[in-house]
Amino acid sequence: SGLASVPCLEPQRLSEFGALISQLSGQRAALGQEMEHSHETTEAIFANLDQFGVKHGIFKTEVCRLQTEVDVHAREEQTSQQANMVVKEWEVKHSAAQEWLKTTELQLQECKQKNFQVSRQAHDLECR
Repeated sequence: SGLASVPCLEPQRLSEFGALISQLSGQRAALGQEMEHSHETTEAIFANLDQFGVKHGIFKTEVCRLQTEVDVHAREEQTSQQANMVVKEWEVKHSAAQEWLKTTELQLQECKQKNFQVSRQAHDLECR
């Protein structure tokens, strides 16, 4: 008795059982291949996700760097615009001062001419 004794199965039944075992063995091998393929695919997906994460991190870093540069340039542009406004104000004041200076020089010339004429008339009167 036990496993060592010969089973009491008919040859046809034994043949069917052998065919079933063979079929199950084939299915097991196919499932093993599918499992291996699934495992490889999963590893590839994780590798892609890691690479995507790295690329995303690099992209995020570049976006942050670009934003910082834009902010710096915006502040520089604002400072430049303010400086240009101050320069324009001083240019207007300078232009007004030049006009005043020209007017004052003309008035001075006129005064000198009148003074010269008055001095000449006074000299002419004294000489008479």
